[in-house]
Amino acid sequence: AKSMAGELGKLKDVEIGMPKWLGGDGFIQQKSEQPSSHASGISNVPYNGYLARLHKGERVLTPEDNETYNKGGSAGGSYSFGDIHIHGASGNPEEFADQLMGIIARRVSEAGGQM
Repeated sequence: AKSMAGELGKLKDVEIGMPKWLGGDGFIQQKSEQPSSHASGISNVPYNGYLARLHKGERVLTPEDNETYNKGGSAGGSYSFGDIHIHGASGNPEEFADQLMGIIARRVSEAGGQM
């Protein structure tokens, strides 16, 4: 004779737990992978759909930024303005360009030039 618990145990996304009336989380529970904590970091996500517990202040890189970082570059966007190339900048590119131009204008002015 097949038992109900035995048949439920064959289901892929269900597991048998302790009933709530005995202090458990319930007789029938949905299996779920618990997110891993990587407080000291992880150099590469092992597979798509990998669950991780993130911590305040941490950053998650795109695959492209991770590849750049692993090759010794800096993470962040790369922007080109004609022959000027900026690597490692992050945030809004227009705001970054405005900040950069402000710095350049100030330095030219301090040096006695005009813009």
